[in-house]
Amino acid sequence: MIKTNLILLINLILVLCLTSQAQELNKINQYMFNRQYINPGAVGTGISALNVGILSRFQWVDVEGSPKTYAAWGDLRTAKQRMAVGANFEHFRFSITKNTEFSLSYSYLLPISRKFKLGMGLRGGMVSNVTSTDNLSRVWDANDPFANALNNNSNFLKIGTGFQLYSSDLYIGLASSDLFVSGEGVLANDKNKSFANRSRNYVGYAGGRVKLNETYRLLPSFIIYSNPLYNTRVDATVQLEITDYFWTGVTYISNKQLAFMAGAFVSSRVRLAYAYQFGYDKASPTILSSHEINLRFALDNLFKK
Repeated sequence: MIKTNLILLINLILVLCLTSQAQELNKINQYMFNRQYINPGAVGTGISALNVGILSRFQWVDVEGSPKTYAAWGDLRTAKQRMAVGANFEHFRFSITKNTEFSLSYSYLLPISRKFKLGMGLRGGMVSNVTSTDNLSRVWDANDPFANALNNNSNFLKIGTGFQLYSSDLYIGLASSDLFVSGEGVLANDKNKSFANRSRNYVGYAGGRVKLNETYRLLPSFIIYSNPLYNTRVDATVQLEITDYFWTGVTYISNKQLAFMAGAFVSSRVRLAYAYQFGYDKASPTILSSHEINLRFALDNLFKK
């Protein structure tokens, strides 16, 4: 009983934090394979001209009302290799809050040398945010004004941009998903702030590929998440890949967590991966572990013989 009450209390406190502060960007373990999902400047920069990715993330799996993220993205590069378009869908659910976002991206791929190109992207979309205390009927009195004050239903426009410098063996990216947000949206504490003073999410990342021999490759990478209202988080990853067959890796996360990942090339077009994140600090409850499943498809020339 004590454990159940403690979990409910933690859940409620976090919900109150989310509804009273700027929205924090969802963080994923397998960022290196989903750069198009994070950064509009990465749209069209994959090896394949047409790609689709599906991502499911389940955090704190033993906690009722724990965060769950379902996302899908796709991008298509034009035949002349200079432009690309993409689409993103994301549904995030945490306790009494549901956030659904759909956006479209456009990127221009500028050659700057024989090896390197610069992707410059713009993304715009709509976000629907619903907060309802209906699921708290076992805890709250239906007429409790404090509980009713949490209810919210809003839709708003969000515009972001990003850049990625890349070659066949190296990539460096920088993006912000919410440079502009119309109205108040879920940014409740920003309602009296000017455009220049609103808090925003920023992401910077880099990665590369080192060929060890004909069979093995080393894939180091890192990502930095930054928001003025939250602690900056850094994920550093090292992966070992058996070319076109299997890969495994480990990620160190700056908030005293680790993630182990593994994936397989199901076919030449399909890649499946899994990540498990947990806290290694003794003070971190084991119930706060996370699972992430990622499925990616390369679909160009699918119907050509």
